[in-house]
Amino acid sequence: MGTAEVMKDGMVKLPPEVAALLSLRAGDTMSVDVDADGTILLHRKSLRPAEVCGMLAARTNVKATIEEMDQAIADAFRRGEL
Repeated sequence: MGTAEVMKDGMVKLPPEVAALLSLRAGDTMSVDVDADGTILLHRKSLRPAEVCGMLAARTNVKATIEEMDQAIADAFRRGEL
């Protein structure tokens, strides 16, 4: 997939093809985990609104406003379901 470069300050420069594959831009955040065997795992943390807009639309036919969702959450909390 490519080779990452470690800079003087410890920052890691990802190969352009990896950044493109993950749609990463300057300023995006990633979490870093290291396994016992030394394997480094990077997980993208930041998403732009356009990337999540409509994410759940294909999974349900239910349509609700933010206010209706907030009320449903509050009701479930009061009933002890959350």
